Amino acid sequence: VVNSVLWNLVNECDLGELYHDRLWLTNDAAGLSTEPDGTFASWNTIQSGRVKIVPVGDDEDDGVELRGSPDWVLEVVSKTSERKDKKVLPELYHRAGICEYWLIDARRNELQFTVFHYTKDKYVVAEPLQGWLWSEVFQREFQMERIRHQLGRWRYLLHVRARTS
Repeated sequence: VVNSVLWNLVNECDLGELYHDRLWLTNDAAGLSTEPDGTFASWNTIQSGRVKIVPVGDDEDDGVELRGSPDWVLEVVSKTSERKDKKVLPELYHRAGICEYWLIDARRNELQFTVFHYTKDKYVVAEPLQGWLWSEVFQREFQMERIRHQLGRWRYLLHVRARTS
């Protein structure tokens, strides 16, 4: 759901390239080599050479590698990825100079949606304002919720709006 909402935003506003699968992210200087759940690079970041888009196979249908520092990454925590998503990757993403890191953990009773903003020394958690989290990268506020649908399973919704204050 996150990537579909962001896909619409990125395309409507012509912001850059959004990847949600089949993308390998590497940053040699940071010792980073991973496959995020979502990755975004703005046109400015791509044109400046901060990232380089490299097809993995004969064409982009085989996948893409991004080398360098995209603007945004997303990780969704699973039972097997908790340590990596909450400890290892934030340090590597910060070392790589990635502006924003989103973390979603829906494994427990309460949905956790966290936006981390880059500062020189470390990532800082975006403080919610009336339940909304500000994204510097997308210049929008976001809110995530989950509700039970007719079969009793979770449906996840990502709401987006322009800043109201």
